[in-house]
Amino acid sequence: MRPFVNLLEHKLSGKILLLSVGKATEEMAQAAYEVLPSQIFEGIILTKYGHSSGKKFPKRTTRTPLSKTITPTKF
Repeated sequence: MRPFVNLLEHKLSGKILLLSVGKATEEMAQAAYEVLPSQIFEGIILTKYGHSSGKKFPKRTTRTPLSKTITPTKF
């Protein structure tokens, strides 16, 4: 397994939905927008509440801070 995948090595086609989650979510999203600016038609960035860096993203991007861990519920 490769720990890093270079997006430029792959010929991605069509529209891309960006979903970025995790500790470095904004940095990962920013890198994806730099490499694939015209292919990303929508972006969703989930950050930990209070950890937004204030980076600017295209209007087609939704940034949502999460305040709690989502845990599975037994039905």
